[in-house]
Amino acid sequence: MQDEYQNIFAHYDIYWNYIPVNFTVVSGAMAQVEPHLAINPTNPSNLICAVIENDGYFNTIGCYYTLDSGANWIKINNFSGSGMGDPVVAFDPDGVAYVLYQNISMRSFFFRRSYDFGESWSSEEAVFHIDSAKENLDKPWLAISPIRNNNGYFDIYLSYTQTYDDNGPDFSKYTVRVIKSVDSGISFNPVPVKSIVATDTFFPQGSSIAVGPGGDIALSWAFLEYSDVVPNKESVGHPLKEIGVWHSNDPSTIHKFPTAQIGVAVKEQNKFIYALKEQTMKVDSYPRMTVNNLTGTFYISWAGQNSSADIFLIRGEGQNWTTLAPVDSSPGDQFFPTISVSPNGVLSVLYYSTANDNFVSLLNLPDNSRRNL
Repeated sequence: MQDEYQNIFAHYDIYWNYIPVNFTVVSGAMAQVEPHLAINPTNPSNLICAVIENDGYFNTIGCYYTLDSGANWIKINNFSGSGMGDPVVAFDPDGVAYVLYQNISMRSFFFRRSYDFGESWSSEEAVFHIDSAKENLDKPWLAISPIRNNNGYFDIYLSYTQTYDDNGPDFSKYTVRVIKSVDSGISFNPVPVKSIVATDTFFPQGSSIAVGPGGDIALSWAFLEYSDVVPNKESVGHPLKEIGVWHSNDPSTIHKFPTAQIGVAVKEQNKFIYALKEQTMKVDSYPRMTVNNLTGTFYISWAGQNSSADIFLIRGEGQNWTTLAPVDSSPGDQFFPTISVSPNGVLSVLYYSTANDNFVSLLNLPDNSRRNL
């Protein structure tokens, strides 16, 4: 089969600049999926993108970096191993890059650091581990405070789903949790947040966290529905129903935004996934979050079902959160968004699109006032 997801999508309209992205994405249900993008605060032309890749035997973490705002991308060697997945990239204010990922076989999270714009990475560092045979860790997210703490370090936040499996997943015991390091990742401890647990109808999964300019934190996640299509003993394949949002300045409130799952549930490698493009491309609808440190405004992106799969945005701060018009409502499907804001306030969304025959697109919104963002 020829590569279906490749080449460059380049377009400009009144609201967004579409920037060329020239790394190839190969077809297949377990090909390059779940990308994450971060912008270097000390050099906004330096972006790093991490994805899950599959070498035919194991999942691997593929890292790409650019020094020209996305016009050209360079790939480094993969980080590979059984059970690896769910990479997240973040920069600290000094321009040190972190890539966080899970190893579900080891019930652990790890990260690596780069001090040279993503060209090379440190050896693997253990972040967090769980010992229970019935519990595991899934869907981590990483955020780094823009201000130094009393120890002279930048606080590192990690959100994740703690899962439970007793001869099959028990979604009623799924919880979203947050941990924090105040010593540059040497140790992590729990952070008190509003209890994010399963209900009789929904269970939480796929969280994302961001830290504002004042040290405030915002957390978003997906509420998935127990499905009649997918057996409840399956750990994946349950449809998205709501996006949940919590903010530390409004700690007693959870904001909820109804939405709809993209794709169709298909069985792949003995488990259910959601897929698009004639069931050849794995997709998800988990939210991704970032923050504008000039304004303190948080942004959440996700792929929801409209007439087709579209990229949606939520904007908010504290008690006020608003759903915005779709980022891209062009024909075809748009999915797997990842989002970041540069130090000068440029909001960037990287996502997959089947418009104009399948491309990877990077959008910039250089003037926030154009769309009242």
